[in-house]
Amino acid sequence: MQLKDLIQKFNLSTTKPWSDAHLDSIEILGVSLIHNADATDISFALPDTSDELIQSCQASVLIVSRHDSRFKSIQILHHDPKGLYSTLGAAFFRPFDEGTGIDSLAIVHPTARIGKNVRIFANSVVRENVEIGDNCVLYPGTYIDRNVSIGNHSILHPNVVIFRDTVIGSRTTIGAGSVIGVEAFIHRRDPATHEDIKQYSFGTTVVGNDVDIGALCSIERAANSGDFTFIKGGCKLNDMIHIGHDVVLGNNCRLSAQVGIAGQTKVGMQGIIYGQVGIAHSITIGDNVTIGGGSGVRSAIPANGFYAGYPAVPFREWGRQILRQRGLKDDSPTQLLETKIKDLEQRLSSLESSLVGKEC
Repeated sequence: MQLKDLIQKFNLSTTKPWSDAHLDSIEILGVSLIHNADATDISFALPDTSDELIQSCQASVLIVSRHDSRFKSIQILHHDPKGLYSTLGAAFFRPFDEGTGIDSLAIVHPTARIGKNVRIFANSVVRENVEIGDNCVLYPGTYIDRNVSIGNHSILHPNVVIFRDTVIGSRTTIGAGSVIGVEAFIHRRDPATHEDIKQYSFGTTVVGNDVDIGALCSIERAANSGDFTFIKGGCKLNDMIHIGHDVVLGNNCRLSAQVGIAGQTKVGMQGIIYGQVGIAHSITIGDNVTIGGGSGVRSAIPANGFYAGYPAVPFREWGRQILRQRGLKDDSPTQLLETKIKDLEQRLSSLESSLVGKEC
């Protein structure tokens, strides 16, 4: 990609003017850290980057937070150089190889609609009435069930399974071994015979745009026809996460590894849920809520708070519980500080009294 096109695509600005002809003459093939970069790379530097690294840098372009006079070539100005570096790296990433097309060992049903520049690797299966958007990649061993829709620029890593009637948005990545749209875990016991009766699921699973799902995650489909399990746009899920049937995750939620959310729970936007949190069935969690690692959520949580513990309570209350468990009073740290201050005040007063009438 020519540097001029890259600057226009991401609406970037340089620290000083360069002619369009000069920017158009520079070809960028990727990103690299400053000590490994060559003339086709973009790199980044921080204010404390050493003189040695700056002077030895071979990159054509450097991302900086302010103009760096030590680097004589083109500099792109950005408030978060490392963050922009990661964003540009994703734009250049192409898994496995640069090829497109359907491998001869893949099975694609004639009714499937495949977009432009799609790569489908060996041992993948694409069933009836599947729609795959442009520039998608299906790694080896992926299974796409009937009536699934996948948006543009999405990547499915090896052995991903997408069950029937699921909708996957654009620019979404699903990690190896994850299963989307699996049957809901709903079992009932017959009151007369005490036999286990499984309820089959007829709802839909929807994963929004710009979602990242890690490896070995499972997301259940909604239980009933017309209902949805919905992972909204911008959500980021780490590895080994389970999302139950009819769950709704609001926009831009972040879930760490081994989180489990039981069915019909609603989580608001911008939530942060740390590792190994368990969330009970059919509760509502408000927007902008953070839940500390290892917590258990058994009841609704209002918006805008930090909760921790089992059962999860506001963070300050959880801290008091920890103090009580250790045999300390709730206000022990405060009392200790007050005692120290009073002691210092008394010592200062005594020192002042002893100096009264004495010459310095």
